[in-house]
Amino acid sequence: MKYYQNVRSKILVTVVSSPFLFLGIIIFWISFQFLFIGKFSPVIAHDNISVIPYFLAFTANDMPIASWTPFPATGTDMLATGYANLIYKAAFSLLPSWAAYQILIILHITAGVIGVYGLSRKVMGLDQIAGIFAGFAYGALYLREFFFLTSTAGYLPFTILVLSYLLDDKYSLKCWVGLIIAGFIISHASYASRLIPWPAAAYILWFFLVERRHRFLDWAIIALFTLAIMGARWDEITALLAYGQQSGLAESRGGGTLDFELLQVTNYLVSYFTGPKNFIGGFPLVFLVIFIISFRANQKTQKRGLLLALIGLIGLAYIGACLKVVLVFYFPALKANNFLHVMQNLDFMLAIAGGYGIEYLRKLASGKKNLSGIYAKTITFLPQCFVIFVVVLNLHIKAIYIFDWVSWGNLYQNSENPIFIKLAEKIKTNEGQARVLSLHMRGTLLNSYGLETFAGYHAMTSRRYLAFWKKMTEKWHQRPNREKYFHASRGSLTAILPIPGENGKLSETDGERGIWLKDFANINLISLANGGYLVSRNQLKDKGLILISGTQKSWDSLTRIEKVKKNIKGNFNGDQNIFLYKNPSVLPRAFAADSIKVFDSSDQVLEALSRADRRALAKTAYVKREDFPANISASGMLGRPDVLITEYLPERIKIEISHQNNPSVLIVTNSYSPYWRCKIDGIKTNIFPVDHAFWGVVLPAGAKTIVFDYFPPYKAGAGGH
Repeated sequence: MKYYQNVRSKILVTVVSSPFLFLGIIIFWISFQFLFIGKFSPVIAHDNISVIPYFLAFTANDMPIASWTPFPATGTDMLATGYANLIYKAAFSLLPSWAAYQILIILHITAGVIGVYGLSRKVMGLDQIAGIFAGFAYGALYLREFFFLTSTAGYLPFTILVLSYLLDDKYSLKCWVGLIIAGFIISHASYASRLIPWPAAAYILWFFLVERRHRFLDWAIIALFTLAIMGARWDEITALLAYGQQSGLAESRGGGTLDFELLQVTNYLVSYFTGPKNFIGGFPLVFLVIFIISFRANQKTQKRGLLLALIGLIGLAYIGACLKVVLVFYFPALKANNFLHVMQNLDFMLAIAGGYGIEYLRKLASGKKNLSGIYAKTITFLPQCFVIFVVVLNLHIKAIYIFDWVSWGNLYQNSENPIFIKLAEKIKTNEGQARVLSLHMRGTLLNSYGLETFAGYHAMTSRRYLAFWKKMTEKWHQRPNREKYFHASRGSLTAILPIPGENGKLSETDGERGIWLKDFANINLISLANGGYLVSRNQLKDKGLILISGTQKSWDSLTRIEKVKKNIKGNFNGDQNIFLYKNPSVLPRAFAADSIKVFDSSDQVLEALSRADRRALAKTAYVKREDFPANISASGMLGRPDVLITEYLPERIKIEISHQNNPSVLIVTNSYSPYWRCKIDGIKTNIFPVDHAFWGVVLPAGAKTIVFDYFPPYKAGAGGH
């Protein structure tokens, strides 16, 4: 027994005292966690509610990833999400979705660890143990967030390291090739709003204060590199600016006043340093404290520069808050921008600061002759112990993963559920266009199957459609404590969730008999917006809905243990506790109206829509006076021709008209955007907002063929009408 204990102790000491062996073991362990369990893994539960379904929707429909994605929230611009970069597209096109997801995570975490380790050793002169500590501390600081948000933060220190080598050896072909590769990766593997212009702050502060580059040529290279990585995403930034002021995000992020913006920065910093934002508690504050303590040992130029850079980043956040208040007056789209993104540069600088502090503590311990051996060894191996805790064990973060896994499911459940696969095939082969409304589950998940939904996380959802959604779900929005029971992301659309009362039960039913959809949403507006199907974890009692498939019990009639068992089982064979209904009163995606009602305000339009019955919605165009087209009379004789969609692609829609003897108004229930263009029998015509949120086109008598094409603002010749 003693022999095995000695062997085990020797192995442990060898591992924690050999930096490169330790580095290899940790990277292997990260890869093992992410890859070995594959698509059933708990660590891919959280993010599949957002970016991944967009890519899966296109691949499920054998479509190339287009500029306009029809799947979430009646259509949105893909580039305006900021997700549509080359590396994401390539990964999800060439690899199984779960493998693409895992590899993208591993790459940016590994790049961040290596970049911070390299900067710690090359620039800051830390020893190997302190460098490894800094690298893995950096990886740990943002391990909770995933690739689509933090790729920039992951690749940022690596690009600084490559730039540093190049500036020292400008004639090295190897350094230039490395810089080009690093620039391509950071520019094409990052969320656009995190890329532009926030890395510029890190480059300026690092090379001005820490490395202290003074030559004009050095700064010319730094400036060109920065402009190149931002310019590579010019399409996305154009889309963000164009759609930012049309979206609900500007209103939801709100603020605009100096006190609000400054308070937001202060609250962020307090949360950042004291723990709630980081799963490892207050370690950022600990890193800063031990870094400041280490000034007792020496005050090297790089160390002073690092402290100034940290202060500079915090100062930039406050300066940005002040600038935002001024600039939004001239550039309203900036109201949707989050100036706190500059703080993404704090993590890697704080990790290096923590490495400085650890090196100082270790040297202090080794120099204390009266310090007992066990305490000296504890401090000596403190970096390795920390890394083991946060990277290998990190029980807290794994608990969050497992909670999400049980609550919302893993990637397998949310992309290979047999119920939704059959529904997607049924809509595609038998019916053409039909949307799905989800209750008690996130709408975006259904996008993975190529299903078009009412809801879905998308920061750039149009303000018009958000207003329609809110009117359609007005009864639900009026319920108290709605956000307490469901994560209603600001500026985005969530699923409708029945809200429990104070006793934790549904207030109007015992759950077993089901719920009334009419208590939460306007069914007529669901029909207007082409809501052909409803998905719910609870049985719906509304008359007229046709049950296609369902279970014996509603979700809210199950005990907590039963829910957990069903969720876990669903992670391996798909969630079966689902009620699927068909809405027989659904209106087609495109139809003609033979009457027009004109109103003075948007609120009046929405109110009239909410009061109209299904028959009135099917034959009437509700229009705001200032949007009303001049080439038709509201009181004139109108007809209702037959409308047939013959081609429906993300960026092109073709409709054939027959029996068109009188003028009429064509209504297409896709989200209104000024960047769609229309031709009727080859002649350009305007698209105007109808029913507040959708497309309206005046059809002249005798019209035969209508073609809609998408020309976004980042395409040559694009523009509004």
